[in-house]
Amino acid sequence: MSIRNIIFDYGNVIANISQETIQKTFSDLGISSETLLLHHQEIKHLMHDFIDGIRPLDDVLYDIQEYCEKGTSLKKIKDTITVLQGEIPEIRLKNIVLLKKQYKIYLLSNINEIIWSNCEKRFADLGYQVDDLFDEIFLSCRMGIAKPDERIYKQMIAKTGMIPEESIFLDDRVDNCEAAQKLGIQASWVKANEVEQNADYIRLLQNA
Repeated sequence: MSIRNIIFDYGNVIANISQETIQKTFSDLGISSETLLLHHQEIKHLMHDFIDGIRPLDDVLYDIQEYCEKGTSLKKIKDTITVLQGEIPEIRLKNIVLLKKQYKIYLLSNINEIIWSNCEKRFADLGYQVDDLFDEIFLSCRMGIAKPDERIYKQMIAKTGMIPEESIFLDDRVDNCEAAQKLGIQASWVKANEVEQNADYIRLLQNA
């Protein structure tokens, strides 16, 4: 069955988020290597909570503060973590516009309102509005659900009327891809920050 819909993840697919940036974030917050080692899973989950934007922001910031250098303010935590929005190569936006001429293009991202607002500003700096890039966007912070919860995919399918089998989802997390596949969506795992090396993405561009 031919592809009519392309669903993009944001982080590590449209935007590059380097390990160096992540490590610098921890360092800037005064989270020591020892603390990271001892509480890796807890801190990882809190970072996801912040990015997903489902839990109340202050609750998440207070929890993160427990692992930071003493005296670290909530504002500093928020401002520091927000750099995890990553860098957006302009070529990716140009390619999305090209793909949009041939396919319906959707964004399905675990992201909070603060980061998303910064993303929109970055799009604008590069000469694009959200509507130039995507037919519709689906954000965890607005839906109250985060991938890989199957409800977020079901809501997207219901809202757009897309046929899952005619849709392909590009994401850098295996569990997110597997959740989409269970609902009939074709999913293609993307190595973080290397969407240009993904065979399905290359094929889609060639057909655009």
